[in-house]
Amino acid sequence: PFCLRNGDGDEIHFIHKGHGVLQSDFGPLSYSEGDYIVIPKGTSYRIVPETRENFSLIIQSRGPISFPDRGGVGQYAPFDYDVIEIPDPAPVTEQRSEWELRVKRRGETTSVFYDFCPLDVVGWKGTQSVFKLNVRDFRPLMSEGVHLPPSAHGTFQAPGFVVCTFAPRPLEGDPKALRVPWYHRNVDYDEVFFVHSGEFTLSRRSGTTPFGMLSLNPQGLHHGPQPGVWENSVKNWQKDARLEFVAINLDTEEPLLMTPEVQAVEVVGYADLWAKK
Repeated sequence: PFCLRNGDGDEIHFIHKGHGVLQSDFGPLSYSEGDYIVIPKGTSYRIVPETRENFSLIIQSRGPISFPDRGGVGQYAPFDYDVIEIPDPAPVTEQRSEWELRVKRRGETTSVFYDFCPLDVVGWKGTQSVFKLNVRDFRPLMSEGVHLPPSAHGTFQAPGFVVCTFAPRPLEGDPKALRVPWYHRNVDYDEVFFVHSGEFTLSRRSGTTPFGMLSLNPQGLHHGPQPGVWENSVKNWQKDARLEFVAINLDTEEPLLMTPEVQAVEVVGYADLWAKK
């Protein structure tokens, strides 16, 4: 496969399906399902999958990707910085007469060809690097008496957007506490919600788990759980109940537009599930 260098911004790759190796000029980094891989702007890399079926959610930033300010929570939640993995330089042994590097700038790509591997670096120094973080290492914040907002689960931030990770956790233990997201109108952000794994319980379509489903709530529209979900959470209340799914929430300041590729796979009538019948 060709190599890529993004000159437009940093990238986040969330691995929904598949495993393999990300080769870069920082060194190789293996990946598997549930990994976030952050690739700094200007990094040369290529994805070498080791599985036939592969599915990644890729987010590009306009500025540096960083971690949200955790305030008084400290450095150990919702994940410990010590679980972050970075690559070690390693020689590329693959022999090839020509290597293609595609450089992306202003949304367009230019191919540069070498007679040597552009990723064959013997060392690097500094604080900038490709790194990965797996959702299995998350220790989500919890509350006994109040349903915490998505910002409590913030994972990454960059100019114009934030990424939150919803990981398995015990539900609120106070019988008077709301256990599902409240209905709200977000006038500042478009909200993208991606279901990765687990038992998704915010849909009234019992028995279905829409893994890989991505939904969009545009700025200014009311949204929340589907009708009947809140009532069921009260009716079926159990003290030791848990939330057993992993989902990614992406909030963007700029409105998002649907490409023809997205329109081709849109679930027509999905919004009608919020209509009471």
